[in-house]
Amino acid sequence: MKIFTIALSALVVAAGGVVVAQPGAAEAAVGQNPQAAVVSQHRPQAPVVPQGLAGRVVEVKFDNGAASTLTFSKDGKRVTYLDLSSGEAPTVPVSVVKNAKGLFLVTWYEPATGYTVSHLQNYNTGTLSSTWTYLDPATGQYVVEPHQGTLKLRR
Repeated sequence: MKIFTIALSALVVAAGGVVVAQPGAAEAAVGQNPQAAVVSQHRPQAPVVPQGLAGRVVEVKFDNGAASTLTFSKDGKRVTYLDLSSGEAPTVPVSVVKNAKGLFLVTWYEPATGYTVSHLQNYNTGTLSSTWTYLDPATGQYVVEPHQGTLKLRR
């Protein structure tokens, strides 16, 4: 097996200048052959998947450029949403329903805007789907505005 590995490495180097290096030998292999590429075996870090959202702080960014920081109370019954564009940070009652591991339905009402905000927050993928529901004063019709976004658990 060792002879096969050495022969295969020599064939690869001769054919294309690619070196598959052992950990710790990567810098030496690249330094000896300027055309060499190092193939590493780094595994992506698994996302942090919370058991619940009580006491957590979450950064949220939406497809329309809106961004906010959500701070959940220690008992999980209230959320402070910091609007990063206006700097406003009201605290309101929140409903958090755990649907599956790392998947939460989060809903709150914003009295100042009249919006009902719902997020399906997926900590397994770092994404969210959201709807913002409100009464359009110009038409008198309710609007359900869908958005996609990303989320990052800060603590």
